[in-house]
Amino acid sequence: MHSVEQLLTKLNLTVVTTFTSGHKCQTVYKVCTADHRSLVLKVGTDPQAIAEIQKNLRGYDNLRKAGLNIFIPEIVDSNKSRYEAFILMEYCGNCFSELALRSKKPHRLYERLVETVSSVYSVSKTDGTSARTFLSNVQSEICKQYRRYLQHIFDPTRLIESLLENVIHVIDFNCPHCCFASWDFTPQNVFLTRGGVKYVDPNDIVVGIPIIDIACFAGVIRDVQKLPGSASGYGLLEESAFATGHMLGLSEEKTHKLFNLGRVLQNFLSARFRVETDKVRAHKFFEEGRVYLEKIVQ
Repeated sequence: MHSVEQLLTKLNLTVVTTFTSGHKCQTVYKVCTADHRSLVLKVGTDPQAIAEIQKNLRGYDNLRKAGLNIFIPEIVDSNKSRYEAFILMEYCGNCFSELALRSKKPHRLYERLVETVSSVYSVSKTDGTSARTFLSNVQSEICKQYRRYLQHIFDPTRLIESLLENVIHVIDFNCPHCCFASWDFTPQNVFLTRGGVKYVDPNDIVVGIPIIDIACFAGVIRDVQKLPGSASGYGLLEESAFATGHMLGLSEEKTHKLFNLGRVLQNFLSARFRVETDKVRAHKFFEEGRVYLEKIVQ
């Protein structure tokens, strides 16, 4: 097993900066090659981080199989073993959140995002056999956030348990078509480059119903991060969700319920990750999630 320093020496890389990374992999660097090319190195040396990188590599492979090579960064090198894993990949610049914070015309960023991601959905459109699994996973994730992290704090009498159980009966999980989808499609994982939109750190499941993704993204940019231009950006994303639903053969009613389901997921995740640091705001997100649940089962 290599230390990070040994791996950097082996690959002939120099660290430029250390990124603030996600919860599962804490060693992500912007690096420079001997010929001054900027790259990103993601390294995992503990079981959770190794599993995260292995999942990313499977996700990139599955995106290629879906015809979406242009959607992912160039993978320069990678390796996975029992003791360590790494990905060395193209540096894509600032993520969407950072671009929006720095832009003088953030509305154009949302327009470009909607336009480019719409082409990703069209290219990857396929039959709907993956819809049930994808939507079942989303529902399971919502239930996990509620039951494991939120219920005992914000709903000790389990008032919304029946709402969660009714969702499966209200939303028909059969869909005519699927396309690229990953409910971990976030402003931190999306990059707008000269070569188009790039998506990093994918889950290994990359086909499903993207209306969930769009709703999560919209909620994060407007209600969580409060990015510049996010009010109009939210509207553009919501419009794109209905256009995508039409492309996939979904009714407006079903698209609306799926968008609300995505908002439930985003709000429960946002509440879960703030329970320890900002309980007041966490409770606000939880209540917003409950409202969207009620809209689904009305």
